[in-house]
Amino acid sequence: MDINQLIQSLNQKGIFLYVLEGKLKARVTTELPEDLKTVISKHKEALISYLSAFKGSSTVLSIPTRDTSFPAPLSFSQQAIWVVNELQDNSVQYNMPVVVNLRGALNVDALQWALNEILRRHEVLRTGVIVHHGQPAQQIRPYKPKPLTMVDLSGLTAIDREREVERAVQRELTTPFDLRRDNLLRSTLLRLSDGEFILLQTMHHISSDGWSISLLTQELSTLYHRYISGNRKPLPELMIDYADYACWQRDELRGDSLGKLQNYWKKALAGAPEIHHFPLDRARPPEQTFRGAVVKSRLSERQTDALRELCRQQNATLFMGLHALLTVLISALSNDDDVMIGTPVANRDHHQLSNIIGLFINTLVLRGKVAPEMTFEQVLANSRATILGALEHQQLPFELLLESLDIGRSAGYSPLFQIMLVLQNNTQPVLELPGIEIEASQSSAITAKYDLTLYATEDEERLAFVWEYNTDLFDQETIQRLAETLENLLTGVAEQPRAPLSALHLISDSEQRALLDSQGIISSMGLEDNSLLSLFNKQVQHVPGATALVYHQKTLNFAELDRLSSSLANQLTQFGLASGARVGIHMARSFEMVVGILAVLKIGGIYVPLDPRYPEDRLQYMINDADIELVLTAADQQQTLEHRRKTVGVDLTALASETRLERYQTPASSLADSLIYIIYTSGSTGIPKGVKGTQRGLLNRLQWMWQQFPFSSGEVCSHKTSLNFVDHVWELFGPLLQGVPLVLVDEETARNPSELATELAAQRVTRLVVVPSLLQAILDLPEQKLLPLQSLVHWTSSGEELPAALVRRFYSRFENAVLLNLYGSSEVSADATWYDTREMPDEADSVPVGRPIANTRLYVMNANRQLLPRGMVGELYVGGVGVAAGYTNEQQTSERFVRPLAGEGVLFKTGDQVRWCDDGVLTYVGRNDHQIKIRGHRIELGEIESTLVGFSDIRHAVVIAREAQDLLNLAAYIVPEPLVEVDIDSLFALMAAKLPEYMIPASMTVLSELPLTPNGKLDRRALPAPENTNRDNYVAPRNELETKLCVIWQDALGVERIGIHDNYYRIGGNSIAAVKLVSSINRELGLNLKLRDLFELKTVAGLAERSSNGNGRRIVEISARAGNKKIKNVMEL
Repeated sequence: MDINQLIQSLNQKGIFLYVLEGKLKARVTTELPEDLKTVISKHKEALISYLSAFKGSSTVLSIPTRDTSFPAPLSFSQQAIWVVNELQDNSVQYNMPVVVNLRGALNVDALQWALNEILRRHEVLRTGVIVHHGQPAQQIRPYKPKPLTMVDLSGLTAIDREREVERAVQRELTTPFDLRRDNLLRSTLLRLSDGEFILLQTMHHISSDGWSISLLTQELSTLYHRYISGNRKPLPELMIDYADYACWQRDELRGDSLGKLQNYWKKALAGAPEIHHFPLDRARPPEQTFRGAVVKSRLSERQTDALRELCRQQNATLFMGLHALLTVLISALSNDDDVMIGTPVANRDHHQLSNIIGLFINTLVLRGKVAPEMTFEQVLANSRATILGALEHQQLPFELLLESLDIGRSAGYSPLFQIMLVLQNNTQPVLELPGIEIEASQSSAITAKYDLTLYATEDEERLAFVWEYNTDLFDQETIQRLAETLENLLTGVAEQPRAPLSALHLISDSEQRALLDSQGIISSMGLEDNSLLSLFNKQVQHVPGATALVYHQKTLNFAELDRLSSSLANQLTQFGLASGARVGIHMARSFEMVVGILAVLKIGGIYVPLDPRYPEDRLQYMINDADIELVLTAADQQQTLEHRRKTVGVDLTALASETRLERYQTPASSLADSLIYIIYTSGSTGIPKGVKGTQRGLLNRLQWMWQQFPFSSGEVCSHKTSLNFVDHVWELFGPLLQGVPLVLVDEETARNPSELATELAAQRVTRLVVVPSLLQAILDLPEQKLLPLQSLVHWTSSGEELPAALVRRFYSRFENAVLLNLYGSSEVSADATWYDTREMPDEADSVPVGRPIANTRLYVMNANRQLLPRGMVGELYVGGVGVAAGYTNEQQTSERFVRPLAGEGVLFKTGDQVRWCDDGVLTYVGRNDHQIKIRGHRIELGEIESTLVGFSDIRHAVVIAREAQDLLNLAAYIVPEPLVEVDIDSLFALMAAKLPEYMIPASMTVLSELPLTPNGKLDRRALPAPENTNRDNYVAPRNELETKLCVIWQDALGVERIGIHDNYYRIGGNSIAAVKLVSSINRELGLNLKLRDLFELKTVAGLAERSSNGNGRRIVEISARAGNKKIKNVMEL
């Protein structure tokens, strides 16, 4: 049994242990039963060790009664709850409901007498909260018997009665307490029939805790029994009341004793993260919600015994083992190496507190640090040391801990930790009423005070778990998998407690097989004997006179294209080029460009795109890095490259006059394993990376599309993408190798959506590849431009994340077309996954990246390269025949082309965060390199961008991290809708209403358009220096009200100068000081501000504006995006 739980259980029975001169002593209020003597004797040494950590016991000192001439203060725990309650109007998060079914001859008078006696005996249940001299204080009301609320439902039909019971239960559970006026225990009795009742009881957490509910149950049972036995003698008077404890606690926590506690916790939690990074299923709301649900699970006896044995070997308690296990689990699934978990302690080690209803519980913050090379034994040893240290210093109230660490409360999440662990014993008292059959009912309304709480209970030699979670953050399936993953992890650590954590499996072997088998097998059948050249030659043989290329109203048929490319290939061989030669293609889209590429393929060479629009330095780097032997260029551009490498100008007229041509068949080096191109992509370091693409990978990509979406007779395709963008491989080779005419679109037309639409319509193009930004630009065209595009029925989006709103907009204009969302990169032969957006649900807020294409496998892994279960967010690794041969730079290759899984070959490490859905579809979450940390918060920049474009006046938004004066800040760049002038100050305010403070950009720069690379992707490096800085610098008061508020702030916070935009928390404010500050403002200025106004607005300017608009309300209109419609929302700020 866990020692802490054992001591709490003994205390509840009136048995208080302490250590005196090294010996275990007990103070008891009743005779000590033999079975308990045996339990204590069995754990004697552990009890002495445990209690010695507290220097014996604190039960010797006496708590004095208070001076009743002035209101008693709230205890620190009460004050924390009161502050949160003030911030959340009509909150029911601290309601503690109990629902009990009663069957039998209930004595209602006895029940009412017992409840009133409890109300009389415990002052805390009739205590209100007032503000006294700027601080919250207790106002104890005289005892007055309260009639038991009764609702008679016996006259209703069974169906109506069931419905009314549910309504009554829900009404009771969702009715908030008025902490100033209400008694803090409500009781309602529902009469269903003569012998059937439901007792609804709700206590507020500010007056009680779990121990208190047990006391209430015990006293209610005892008093009811006395009444029906004819003995109406009340229970013995309490030695002290809760208010006495609150005064004593305030006196105790001063001076050196407080300083020692604060110093310990400051050191223990220095630099701790303020929020966990466990992946959420939905974005965190700006204001914390408490809607909850539970998932239940149980360990097997074997698993439970294994955990106990691990703990025994380390001289650790079961709770320590659970904490270590949960720490490793959260770390593995969140990539956090610093995990904060909260846990409650009863805080009733003083003998005078054992029989008082009240809030004594304190919360300890347990910090667990994890590294991949650590073993579970090491983590468990660290957990043991952490927990023992925390228990030794548990007397520091959580609210004082926050003040000591200068941590304010956020409206969006609980401070310091959002995950809690509770180990409960299974000996909670049950209500016992003579002659009554009693059954506790599980309430359907569950309040989740934290993001996630794991309740563990020892149940019949097995550990039973209840996972309580916030339903606004998590789906039930996610928590179910979390429970399964904990069991898988426990199995691993039990078998290999000394293995590195990174070597443990998070999913079972069967789950891993199912995950991989569902993606099909990897096969090279059909790829080995083919090549691009052989497929081209087939078209030349079958349809020599068919149109192959169209450019500026001119055409080339397959026979002409073959002759011209063979002629150029002859020239290349004459220059000494052979199989494997690397040849640069420095041409705009044209007949010459296609001829050049085919010529390189015919000699078995490797083509290297060199976009003519690239800067001189970049081109020079690519030529040198790829070790290019010769560059093909347009005849009129030949001289511009003479100084770089040997160049050959492609002159079609000259090539057409060549009479001696060889028939080029597939060279040996053109088979599947050979390289076909080197494409340079942007590198995170600023240095381009040359990707070595293989014939096998490209053929696999082409054949998958040909089989999945085969060409029909009469189709026409277009090629408009730069060769330096890997999408060109499908645009060029997809139609060309299937005998489908290919329209070449010049650069000027491709960059002008209107002219592009005209060209596509004129050529009756049926298939088009676009990036989402181009798709949006096309959809923005007037209707007369889009109507002629009805022959364009097959659209493919790739290169960037495709917004769900854009998909819906697409189908509103092209309802008979299909839009595919493809995901990939040069490193995986262009595309690795696909998704038919016709399958997207109407309410979807994101577009999946889909399923793997043929001969491709996808792996979702954490930072330790451990496979993750479905639903968990991790980095995507891609395997299969499409994986490139690496980069031209070996070091870059070793970093991104890896072998983390035995038997799975080389995988490409994409850097993209994804998760598997239950239907086998992959969803995109964001980029690893788009995640940043600011002040301990890991931020996904895409979430901020999505919020910005959610405002109807914003067309595009980009957020980046910029360093200024050694500080990392968020910089936002926005492109408004046409003819819209953005009010930056209003936009900052709207962002504050939707996002936590730490996610608000420090600057907001308005652009007419976003800078793009030649490939049409966003060029983040080309973004200008930030403008419109969020106002954090000193700004003097502008009027009398702001001046007076600044003076009051300065006095309250002890700050010499405060500007109207200074953030309350950043200048030293906290929740305790906030109460006094708001009280001073209202008293001195005659205002009616509430505590939540300060927490919401955080600045003098905000408070002044709200006050000047009256009644603490300011109404602003904001436009929100809802499909294609603008909705005016009225928000109270």
